[in-house]
Amino acid sequence: PVTSSEPGTAYIDYVGSKLAAYTTMAEFIRNKGWTRPEILSGEEGIVDITNGWYPLTRLQQSPDFVKNNTLLNPEYRVEIIDGVNAGGKTIDTKKALFVTALALAGTYVPAEHARVSFFNRVRFRIKQTGMYETSALREEISDLESALKALGTPILLGLDETFTSTNSLEGEAMTYGLVQRLAQDGMARAIITSHYPALQEIAHDPHVPGVKFSHFEFQRDGSRLVFSYQKQNGPNTRGDYAIAIAENEQLHPGILQHAKQYAGKSK
Repeated sequence: PVTSSEPGTAYIDYVGSKLAAYTTMAEFIRNKGWTRPEILSGEEGIVDITNGWYPLTRLQQSPDFVKNNTLLNPEYRVEIIDGVNAGGKTIDTKKALFVTALALAGTYVPAEHARVSFFNRVRFRIKQTGMYETSALREEISDLESALKALGTPILLGLDETFTSTNSLEGEAMTYGLVQRLAQDGMARAIITSHYPALQEIAHDPHVPGVKFSHFEFQRDGSRLVFSYQKQNGPNTRGDYAIAIAENEQLHPGILQHAKQYAGKSK
C-alpha cells in the first residue's frame, strides 16, 4: 500500500533531487570550462588564478567573458588596480574573490587554473552611496573597521574605490594609510581599485612592502572608445579618460566644453 511506502518514497524523492542537482552541476562545469582548484594552507596567503573570469556579469562590448590573471602571495600582498572607468577593475576584483570563495566552498571554479590558500574571511566592499541613515563616508569607515578587526589572521579583501565620498586629497591620504596597514599586516591579502594618481607613489615607499599595480586601458576608434578588458601590469599612466567616456556616452556638449576648459586650466 502507498501509505506503508511513504518513507521510502520520500527518500527516493530526496535522492533523486540530489542526483539531478549534481548531474546538472557536473554538466555545467564540464561545458563551461571550470576547473578543480588546488587548496593551500592559510600561512601561504596565495591567490593564484590563471585566466579566470566572473561568470555573473559580461563586460560591455564583449561577446564573452574576458579572462584575466590574479596573483597575491607573500611578495605581492596588495594589488591596486587603477585606470579607465568601465574598463574592468571592479569585475576583475569580483572575479578574484568569487573564485576564492568557490574554491573554499569545495566546488570547481571559473578559471583555467587556480591555487588558493585558506582564508578565514573573504569580503568584498563596493563603494558606498549614502542611502542609509548615515553618510557614505561613515558607512565605509564602519565597514572597514569591521573587516580590519580580522587582521592578524588570513583574510582576503576586495575594496572598490575607497574613500571617494569625501574630498580627494584626504580620501587619497586615507587610502594610502589603508594600503600601508594591509601591506604591513603580513597575513592579509587585498585588491583595491582606485582613481587616485598620487597613490602610485606607494610603490616606491620602503615602509609599504608588497604592493603591486595593475590597470585597464582603452583605445580610440574614431569617435568611439574600445575597451580590451585585458589587465595590464603596472600603474595607469594616462589620466584623460573621464571626459573621453563622457563624450562616448554623449553627455551634453556644453558640459563637455566647460569640463575641457576647466581641465586645461588646472594642468
